[in-house]
Amino acid sequence: MTITPEQCRAAREMLKWSRDRLSTVRLASFENETAVLTREELVRITKVLEQAGIELSSLDAEALKRKRS
Repeated sequence: MTITPEQCRAAREMLKWSRDRLSTVRLASFENETAVLTREELVRITKVLEQAGIELSSLDAEALKRKRS
C-alpha cells in the first residue's frame, strides 16, 4: 500500500514532523496534490512513517493511527 497526499499530511501532523523531516523536495507539491511522486518515493515515505509508528490501515486519513509500542 502506498500513501495518499491526505494521509501523508495527517501522519506528519500526528508525529509533529515538518516536511523537511521526510527529506523530499517535492513533498509539499505532493501534499498539495500538484505533483505526483514516483512509486519509489511513495514507498520510501510510507516506510519511514510506518517505522515511526504510523499505521496506514486505509485510504482514509481519518483512519490513520499510531501503533502501540
